[in-house]
Amino acid sequence: MRRYILLFLLSFLFLYSKEIKLSEEQMKLLGIKIQTVRKKPAEKVLRLPAQVSENPKTVYKVHSPVNGIVEKVYKFEGDYVKKGEVLLEIFSPEIVNLLGEIEQTKTNLDAAKKVYEKYKELYKQRIIRYTKFYESQVEYERLKGIYEALVKKLRSYGEIKGKNLLIKSPGEGYITLQRVVVGESVELGKPLYEIHLHRILWVYGWASEEDLEYVRNAKRIEVLKDNVSIPCKLEGAEKR
Repeated sequence: MRRYILLFLLSFLFLYSKEIKLSEEQMKLLGIKIQTVRKKPAEKVLRLPAQVSENPKTVYKVHSPVNGIVEKVYKFEGDYVKKGEVLLEIFSPEIVNLLGEIEQTKTNLDAAKKVYEKYKELYKQRIIRYTKFYESQVEYERLKGIYEALVKKLRSYGEIKGKNLLIKSPGEGYITLQRVVVGESVELGKPLYEIHLHRILWVYGWASEEDLEYVRNAKRIEVLKDNVSIPCKLEGAEKR
């Protein structure tokens, strides 16, 4: 009741008085708020055509580095994967042959090392000539270099489980495309999976030259899709 009485008195005072004074309590009851009037430039709203595209930094395509046959599949289309997770296993004759070479070279290297160490000791005791000791050293170093090169080549393919090559995810995201099943043959460079992380997308907008400066200095950029406004961050503007 008190609120309506004040409103009536206020209307009366407006009619018969040039100056009105209200207490803080009266202003609170009437819902009156005092704000300082400031000059500020009017905001300009631009509506620009735009296209939403994948962020190339979060799109991954998985290929096979060798020829072979798919032995086991761990991840399927629609699955979410983290970086480094195993996607599948590939049996490759190339990997098997390489493992055999490494094993044989390691056996030869161990034998050459024993001969080299034996001849080294005999040469110190002046039992054999330097030439024999030197030849054993050269053979040991040669086999050591071959062995290290073979191991390095094997590691370049990735992780090996038994005699199979493990294909791992190069990044985080959802598998949007799977092109292999168990028992299928794969070739060098063949696409196996596509992985996309839709957490960040790129939006390409087109502005006229007159509006380019407004876009660069914009306080807020939003993408409007189905009456839903999504905030964006400007990465760059260039003339085309």
